[in-house]
Amino acid sequence: MIACLPEGLTPCKRTPVFDQDSLPSALLRDHRTKPGDWGVIQILDRSSRF
Repeated sequence: MIACLPEGLTPCKRTPVFDQDSLPSALLRDHRTKPGDWGVIQILDRSSRF
């Protein structure tokens, strides 16, 4: 887990932990965040192809 965010940033949403079998369907489609928003992807086990 990230101990703290960079200065000036605040968390707004967190998803549950998921794997290849429980990946939310919205992440399988083209999607975007609002301007000024950005995300953090944490790999908890093994690896990921991004």
